[in-house]
Amino acid sequence: MLTKRKLDKPKKGKSSRQIRRECENCEKKIYITVYDDGHYKGGHFFGKIDIPKKDTGKYKIIGKQKLPSGEKIDVVEWTGQDETIEYWECNDCYEEKMHVYWLRDKIEELYGNRCADHETDCPCCQAWDVYDTLIKEARTK
Repeated sequence: MLTKRKLDKPKKGKSSRQIRRECENCEKKIYITVYDDGHYKGGHFFGKIDIPKKDTGKYKIIGKQKLPSGEKIDVVEWTGQDETIEYWECNDCYEEKMHVYWLRDKIEELYGNRCADHETDCPCCQAWDVYDTLIKEARTK
């Protein structure tokens, strides 16, 4: 059961309101304090996005796309209606992603992109193996 949280005390001359949203990653309920001047705290807002509305259509194949690996994949189009959602993340998910992106960027900077063919003696492949292990470990917690 969710309980109502007290609003943070607004700064002098500013009023605020509390909104409840769900993290798009972990589905945890988050409580955001929104101030009259538009700033907020308690979560991270990435904008509104349109997503396919369930049970209003299907995906129709409209073509093929060749990937850099040479594999061909289907290109699809949604035939149904869309719904607009607000994309929010909780502070924990946001911080985790920031660390993951930093680590990925640092490995690319120091070792380069992943090799096309994995070799156990290659320092680049070893660095990416460590990255994969850390990400897998973090996601199983």
